[in-house]
Amino acid sequence: MPVNLSITRRLAVNLPLSLAAEVERLARNERRSIASWLRNAIEDQVLLELNREQHRS
Repeated sequence: MPVNLSITRRLAVNLPLSLAAEVERLARNERRSIASWLRNAIEDQVLLELNREQHRS
């Protein structure tokens, strides 16, 4: 999905080398950039947490 860079915020993340290697491998397997893969993974996790919060209320 294209990202509108005018409405985004750039974040830096330090990952353990083993985790970074797994992210690179997974992104490569899905033929995606690392940034795209991480953005999607974070978005999926945030949506999951929001859904859990709604069910707790």
